[in-house]
Amino acid sequence: MYNYNNCSTIFVSQKNGCDDLSGLTPAVNGHDGPLKTVEKAIETAAELRVGNNMRPLTIAFCDDYFLSQAIEIDPLKITGRYGPSYGIDGITFRSFGKRRKIVGGIKLEDWQKDVFNGKECISCSLSKNKNGEYPTFTDLIINGKRAQFTRYPKNGTLTGVAVENPHPVLWEIHHPSKWFDAHTEDLANIKGIEDAIVSFYHYWIDEHSPVESYDKKSGRMVLKYPSRFTISTQYDPPITSDLHYYLENLPDFFETENEWYLDKSSGKVYYMPSPDLDIESIEAYAPTCKSLFEIEGTQDKPISDIRISDLDLLCTRGDYASRGFTSVSDEESEVFASDAQSVCLAHGAVNFRFAQRCAISDCHLYGLGVHSVNITEGCRKIRIENNIIEESAAGGVRIFGKEHGCEPSCETSDIIIRRNTIKNIGLRYEAACGILICHAHDNEISENEICYTGYSGISCGWVWGYKDSITYGNILRDNHIHHIGRGKMSDLGAIYTLGIQKGTVISGNHIHDITSFHYGANGIYLDEGSSGILVENNLVYDAKTASFLLHYGKDNVIRNNIFAFGELGVEVGRREMHENLIFERNIFVTEDKPLIARSDFSPYIVDGNNNIVFDTKNEKPTMHASKETSVFHASPEFCDELAKTFGAVFCDPKFVDVKARNFDLSEDSPVFELIGFEKLNIR
Repeated sequence: MYNYNNCSTIFVSQKNGCDDLSGLTPAVNGHDGPLKTVEKAIETAAELRVGNNMRPLTIAFCDDYFLSQAIEIDPLKITGRYGPSYGIDGITFRSFGKRRKIVGGIKLEDWQKDVFNGKECISCSLSKNKNGEYPTFTDLIINGKRAQFTRYPKNGTLTGVAVENPHPVLWEIHHPSKWFDAHTEDLANIKGIEDAIVSFYHYWIDEHSPVESYDKKSGRMVLKYPSRFTISTQYDPPITSDLHYYLENLPDFFETENEWYLDKSSGKVYYMPSPDLDIESIEAYAPTCKSLFEIEGTQDKPISDIRISDLDLLCTRGDYASRGFTSVSDEESEVFASDAQSVCLAHGAVNFRFAQRCAISDCHLYGLGVHSVNITEGCRKIRIENNIIEESAAGGVRIFGKEHGCEPSCETSDIIIRRNTIKNIGLRYEAACGILICHAHDNEISENEICYTGYSGISCGWVWGYKDSITYGNILRDNHIHHIGRGKMSDLGAIYTLGIQKGTVISGNHIHDITSFHYGANGIYLDEGSSGILVENNLVYDAKTASFLLHYGKDNVIRNNIFAFGELGVEVGRREMHENLIFERNIFVTEDKPLIARSDFSPYIVDGNNNIVFDTKNEKPTMHASKETSVFHASPEFCDELAKTFGAVFCDPKFVDVKARNFDLSEDSPVFELIGFEKLNIR
């Protein structure tokens, strides 16, 4: 006989359950059977905590579960008989039987062949909600993939004539514009501009705003949200603030495979399928929820031991506008078309706040907006392991704690992100990172594959310069980070750091194929103030800009790495009168490219010993180039002095097949005896 004394699992079935049943069995049998709602299951779990019962509990989903609002795991929001008295710690959410889905939206069914904008396509008619209105949404997931807005122009971008706040100085970036003037001929006879989204890329961000108004006579395009950074219409010579825009969600340009359009007036969704799409087996979802899980304790009493396992988590709304600058989002702040970097203030589909010893494991997270996982203030010992995260509107995992000087109970630390695959992300917000770490310490990011991102793979920091930082002691190890950047963003790195980070280690990472739009596609990028960091045993190759870049910082050690086939081996930014970094026992491989670039360079900025420098085209490598002129030479005396300071040893390290990017060292490689190089163990 089932009762609450001999059971630890509460079953939920949206199809067959009833909240008047016990919830103790997966099938209905008298009073026993699954509950209908997860809210009732959480309430039941809270009641089982009466008397300080610490038994681990499981809420098991018997079928796919469609949310109308997020699952709130918050003791203060329990509505049962006992309210928040006993809490709801120690609950695992998982599938029962076969793998189940938690969907933050609705399933779109009964697709039919149709014609829209003169194009053969398929369509689905929506049902009105209880208010008699059709649902509206700006994301569509088809067979696990994110469908795309219509786009004008189909290829390339458009330019502007004038902007509200032009500024001719390149790095004076904080001059937002609410409007720009378009070339009227570019937008002549185009319908639906008032319902379109304006998108453009500049600097290291992408900006997106609905159109507030458009005057066809003057070409004045007014944005609902002003640009975050300066936009300009200079173009000649080109600068990174130049406006290159396009419009999305225009019905007249519905014509390309995987595009979709929602006709709000008729409640019809149109989709352009691939030739091999089976209309009978299509799985289509549209989001209605901002998030799936809100896991939140309090500063005085964090929630603990909440685990999500063996579930598909999919489909949340990707709508987002930025409030604040680089700190916590502020609802009172002005709204902008983008965050200042890395979509840093955005929420996630699964959100943790004041939580400890919680986990997401063995799940598939896809089609989520904005970030997939979001770990914020007061979180400790959260584990994100063995998941696949893909098709995100923005980033994979965001860790964003309170800044230096906060109360200890608000600190975020000891987060483990391990053995996940994070791929094909930033599909709506290009500036998102695979993993973003801000104001958090003693975390481990290890053994992940991060690939096909629009911006940086791993970003760690969030204090610019030498100010006090709570980001330290982070271990970024044994990750495979590749195909970073899609050629739309600038100023990025496979691994990117900011600020003083004593005890942070970047080790054993396999990094390759990094690209950008204007500038700054780097393998390992230590940006403003990065200090106290150990970079060792990494393999980095085929970065569009530098294999390794230090903007400015101090007391960094770069040891026992292989850096190959960047436009530059090393780039150093600001010249400062202290020790920036030391290079020890590294191997640098170039192909008729210089090792180091810096405009006002002194050989004493970089110190080192026992570093192999090998040019596959030249017997003696070029040690230095002027960054300003891209002249790949310097005086022989200067290069000789630099080689001495750098501890350069010119020889062929004898890789197995460097052209095929096999950087295993041959048994007769001289590097072991010459510089004491240790073999890399790269995954």
